[in-house]
Parts: sequence; C-alpha cells; structure tokens
Amino acid sequence: MNELFFLGLSVCLMTICSAHMCLLNPRQRGSLSGYNKPAAADCYLTTDECGGRMRNPNNMAVFQRGMNYTVVLQKNLDHHNSTNPGSFDISLHHKTDISFYTRFLTSIPDTEEPSLTLYMTDIHIPHDLQLSESPNYILEVAYTTNTIPIVFRQCADIVVIM
Repeated sequence: MNELFFLGLSVCLMTICSAHMCLLNPRQRGSLSGYNKPAAADCYLTTDECGGRMRNPNNMAVFQRGMNYTVVLQKNLDHHNSTNPGSFDISLHHKTDISFYTRFLTSIPDTEEPSLTLYMTDIHIPHDLQLSESPNYILEVAYTTNTIPIVFRQCADIVVIM
C-alpha cells in the first residue's frame, strides 16, 4: 500500500514541478525556442533574478513614462490550483551599482485555462520613475502556483523614456 502511495505521490510531484510560463510581449530575455509546445525549456525558469537569464542590450523595448502597454504572457504548461489559485505578478525593477528599486504593477489570477493559453493585461508605466541614474528597467513576471514553493520567472529589458 505504501509503495502505491509513494508512486502516486511521485507522479503528482513530477507534474507539479513542471509549470512553465513565457513572456511574449515585451519579449523575454533569451530564447523562446519551442514556446508553442507545452513544457518548453525556455519557459521553465525558476532562479531568482530573471530566471538566471542575463540582460541583452540588443533586445530592449522602449516604454514611455505615463503610458499604458499590453503585456502578453503564455501559461506554457497548466499548473492551476483550484483550491488556492496562483497568480502572475508583474513588477518593474531598476537596478544600478548604487540602488535597487521595485514597483509592483499588477497581478493576473491563474485560471483553469489549458496549457498554451495567452494572458494579456495592460500596465501603466508610472510618471514618477527616477531616470537620473539609468533609464534601463526590468519588467518581471513571476508565476506563483500555490502548489509548490517555486516561483517561475521571466524578464524583459526595457528602456523608459520621458
């Protein structure tokens, strides 16, 4: 009986540990290889600081302070928790050699939609962002599933202009 329980638990944990999320707009750091198929490796990033992906100065979106923009993300592999739904939290980070700043922008609730579902939301780039040190910001989406203690992360590099 215990062996059957542990086998079932192992299968459940393997499924649970496979949540994936990709950031399509603005484009995420690194590759989007295979994003149109469930369980794509480029949609499975869990390391703090943008899933371990480094900034690419050749892949930066330009946003203007005080304007609205649409963020498009993909739940690459369904991981919905019906008793305690998770969320996709969108934040703006500003990091320089002398400071670190974070501003929460919005949250999208996770739903029972299937793998490969697109989620879209509008964000507002605040007027009061400080641009004196650097106009380079990071837009981060963090997918918290509420089933395991792992957060799935994607980032896009943006330049904020007046």
